[in-house]
Amino acid sequence: MGDEQLQVKHTKQDGKEQFLIAGRCRLTFGEGKDAIVAACDRATIRGSILETADWKGLEVTMNGNVVLHVGKSELRAEKIRYRPADGQFELDGVGTLLLPKPDAE
Repeated sequence: MGDEQLQVKHTKQDGKEQFLIAGRCRLTFGEGKDAIVAACDRATIRGSILETADWKGLEVTMNGNVVLHVGKSELRAEKIRYRPADGQFELDGVGTLLLPKPDAE
C-alpha cells in the first residue's frame, strides 16, 4: 500500500454496476473503534453504487491474501465476501483466525 498504484475499472454486469479494484488495497467497514479494516490484493464492489448512499444493497468480494482486522484479532483467507445488508462476512476456503495474546499482568 506504499507506492503501488491501484487500477479501478467500472462496468455493468447483469444490470448491476461493479467496481473492480486491482492492487493491494485497504477497505474500511464502519467507523471509529468499531470499524473493521480489510486489506486485499483485489476487490469487487457490486450493486447500485452511484445511485445510493446506502451500502446495504452492495456486495463486496475481497480476493488474494485477504487480512481482516477486527479489534485486536486478525482473520486471513484467500477470499472473503461481505454483504452490508446482513452485516456478515463470509469466508471461502481455508482461513486462519489469529487472536491477540492476553495482556501479561
